[in-house]
Amino acid sequence: MPAVIGREARLELVFEARRGRTILAHSYAEPPFRVGRAFELGDAAYLIVVCSGPGIFAGDSLRQSIRVARGARAVLTSQSALQVHPSGASSAAAPAVVHHAYAVEEDAELHCHWDPVIPFAGARLEQRLRAEKTADMIGTKRWPRHPCSPEDLVGATETARDYSNGSPT
Repeated sequence: MPAVIGREARLELVFEARRGRTILAHSYAEPPFRVGRAFELGDAAYLIVVCSGPGIFAGDSLRQSIRVARGARAVLTSQSALQVHPSGASSAAAPAVVHHAYAVEEDAELHCHWDPVIPFAGARLEQRLRAEKTADMIGTKRWPRHPCSPEDLVGATETARDYSNGSPT
């Protein structure tokens, strides 16, 4: 299925505490996602998540699954803003979809600093967020950069935006 490569992408990250520091224990990335080296930031692992494509288009699906195991600390940031391209002339075109799934275990921390989304006029984006809270989720932010409380992250939320008139509806 070569037509799917880059249109449907999955990113999986698992952070674990080992010998007093946090390591990236598992990573899996399909294009356009890329995972580089995790850097030490105190007892935390600092990782820049790269989405190397030109943005997201109608019908694209990007899935991120991030788990921080007991005692681990992770700081994630994105390489740049995500551009959401127009969905085309048809209002029936499928929206671009971004799925976020976070699991933070007991005595673990996750700090996400995602760059904002840049929607073009005519773009349609659906964002889905699922968080499993087995610990305090401190400093978590989501696209666009809005601070939100841990209660905002528990359960599933869906946000769909239509930029066909140039402003979100």
